[in-house]
Amino acid sequence: MDGFAGFLRRGLRLDAVFAVLLMVLFLIPSGADAQTFRFTSFDVQGNQRVAEATVLNFASIPRNETVTAGQLNDALQRLQNSTLFETVEVVPRGNQLVIIVQEYPTINRINIEGNRRLDDEDLLPLLASQPRRAYSPATAEADAAEITEAYRLQGRLTATVTPQIIRRSQNRVDLVFEVTEGRVTETERIAFVGNRAYSDRRLRRVLESTQAGFFRTFIRSDTFVADRIEFDRQLLTDFYRERGYIDFTVQSSTSELTRARDAYFVTFNIREGQSFRIGEITTTTDLPNIDPDQFHAVLRLRPGVTYSPRLIDNQITRMENLATQMGLRFIRIEPVLTRNDEDLTLDIEFQVTRGERVFVERIDIEGNATTMDRVIRRQFRTAEGDPLDPREIRNGAERVRALGFFADAQVAARPGSTEDQVIVDVDVEEALEPIGMKRVLDQVNKLPSGPALSFLVLRSLTQAIYDTGNVGHFGLASKEYLHFTSPIRRYPDLLVHRLMKMQLHKEGKASGGGGKWKRPLKDELQELAAACSSHERRAVEAEREAVAMYRAYVMREHVGEEFEGRVTGVTHFGAFVEIDAPFVEGLVKLDSLGDDQFEFDPVLLKLSGRRTGFTVSLGDTVQVVVQNCLLYTSPSPRDRG
Repeated sequence: MDGFAGFLRRGLRLDAVFAVLLMVLFLIPSGADAQTFRFTSFDVQGNQRVAEATVLNFASIPRNETVTAGQLNDALQRLQNSTLFETVEVVPRGNQLVIIVQEYPTINRINIEGNRRLDDEDLLPLLASQPRRAYSPATAEADAAEITEAYRLQGRLTATVTPQIIRRSQNRVDLVFEVTEGRVTETERIAFVGNRAYSDRRLRRVLESTQAGFFRTFIRSDTFVADRIEFDRQLLTDFYRERGYIDFTVQSSTSELTRARDAYFVTFNIREGQSFRIGEITTTTDLPNIDPDQFHAVLRLRPGVTYSPRLIDNQITRMENLATQMGLRFIRIEPVLTRNDEDLTLDIEFQVTRGERVFVERIDIEGNATTMDRVIRRQFRTAEGDPLDPREIRNGAERVRALGFFADAQVAARPGSTEDQVIVDVDVEEALEPIGMKRVLDQVNKLPSGPALSFLVLRSLTQAIYDTGNVGHFGLASKEYLHFTSPIRRYPDLLVHRLMKMQLHKEGKASGGGGKWKRPLKDELQELAAACSSHERRAVEAEREAVAMYRAYVMREHVGEEFEGRVTGVTHFGAFVEIDAPFVEGLVKLDSLGDDQFEFDPVLLKLSGRRTGFTVSLGDTVQVVVQNCLLYTSPSPRDRG
C-alpha cells in the first residue's frame, strides 16, 4: 500500500565550510565631499528577489534634484542596514546613479552538528533563520546565542555554538550551527554559614538545588543553574519564617567555580535570629453593627504556638469566610503584629475593616494555547460584576495550578474602565506533565476521534534515550528513575548491574564479583549511552519495517476488497486510514477522493471539497477499497513529513 512507501533518509555530513569576506564599496570620485550631483535616471543591478522599486525606496535619492556626497553616503547606509544585501556599491555616472547590489543568499537547509544532549527537534524551533528565506548573519548569530542559552539551562555553561555557511549553486547556502557541548557543570558542594538551629544536611533538603550525590560517578545528581539560586534563597526564607524566625535573612549567596571548571561550590550566608511564639490574640473593629467577638470565635489559634505566616493566613480566611456567610461585602481582615523581644512573642490583633468598593469588570486569560478558557475560568468562584476578593482570586490561581495542565499560573489586577472596577489577568504557562496528559487523554478517548487523537498525542512525545543524567521518567511521573531489569534482555541493563556491583564492592559489601571490572569514566558512559540509544532506535525501526512488510504481504491478497477503517492522519496530499480488522494503515490520495479540489486545514486536520463540500476529518469512520499494495523497506511518507 502507498502508506508503506517512502525514502530512506540518511544523515548528510558537511565536509567543508568556506569563509566569506563581506565588502561594501562606495565609489565616488576624489573631492566628493564638496561635489554635488543631479541624477535623471537610476540603474539597479544585481537584484534577483528584491524589486528595483524596493532598492530605490531604501536609497531615497530624489530625481532631478541636487544631491550631495553626504546624501549618497546616507543612501548607502540605508541599503546596507536593510539586511537585504551582502554587498552594495553606489556609483555615480554622469546623470545616472548606478546601484549594484548582491543579495544575501537563500538558505537551502539548516543543520545542527555536534549536538548529542539536545535533539534537533528541541533546537530547531528556537531558530529565527528558516529554509527558503534570505540568510542574515545577524539573525544567525542570534540563533547561535539561543542554542547556547538552551545548553546553559541544561547546566552546560561552557557550550559554544558557531554559525557557518556552505555556498551552493544559484545563490544558496547551507546554514550549519557547529555545537561544542562541553561538560555538565554540577553543584559539587552546598554549604551554609551562620546556621545554628538547623544543620547543613537539613537545610540542603529545603533547596531546589541538590549537591552532587553518592552515585555521581555514573549518575548526574545535579546540574548547576544560576537562576535556581534565587529560588533557593526564597525557599530558605520560607522554611525559617514558617518556624517563627521572623528576622531571618539570606545575607548573601556565592557560587565559586572549581579549579577544574566542571563544578561549583555554593555557599549561603544566613542570619537566623530568634524563633518567636504567638502571644496575646485579640479581634477589634471600628465598624458599626459588627460584633468582634463573633469573628474572634472562629479563630483556631492559641497563645504559645510557634508563629507561622501560614497559620495567620488560615485564620484570616476563616474570618473572611464568616463575613461572606453574613452577607457582609468588602470586609478585610488586617493582622497587626506587636513584637515582644523580652519573651520572644508576637501579640496579634485582627482588625476587621471595610476595604475599597471595587468590582471585577472581567477576567482575561492568556497563555492557554491548548486548554479552553472555560476550563480555567470555572476554577474562579468570582464572576464579572462580583466584589473583588483578592484572597479568592489567589485561591483560584492555586486551583488552576492544581489541575496539572500548567507549569504556573500568575494572577494580576489592573485598572478597569472606571475607578471602582479592575480587570483580573490570568497568565498561564502550559506544561506537559503526566497528570495533565492523563486527564487530556481521558477526555479525548470519549470523542469519536479519540483513538486517532490519542495516537497523535503519543507520537508527539519525545523518544526515550539512555543517558548518564537523571531526568526522571515521564510516564511513571517519577523525578528519579534508573532502568534496570533483566541484564539478559539488553546491554544497557547489563551496564547498570555492573555499575551497581562496582559500587557495592567499593563499600565493602557483597557485590557478586563487582571488583573484577574497571570503573568507566563518565564521558565513556555517555558515549555508551548514546551508542545504546542509537542501536535501540535502529532495532525499533527495523522491527517496524518488518511488520510493515508482513502486513503488506497480507494485503496483497485483498486488493480490490472493501474494508471499514478510521482516518488516523490528514495531510495536504491525502488521508491515512487504518483498517480495523488486520490493523493495516494505507494512504488515500487526493485523486482517489473524487473529481473535486480539496483544501487542507492544518489546524482542524480536515480536507474539504470546494465544489461538493465533502470532508475527510481525523477520526472519521470510512469505507475504503484496497487499490494497490507496494512493498518498500523504508519509512512511510507519513514519517517523512
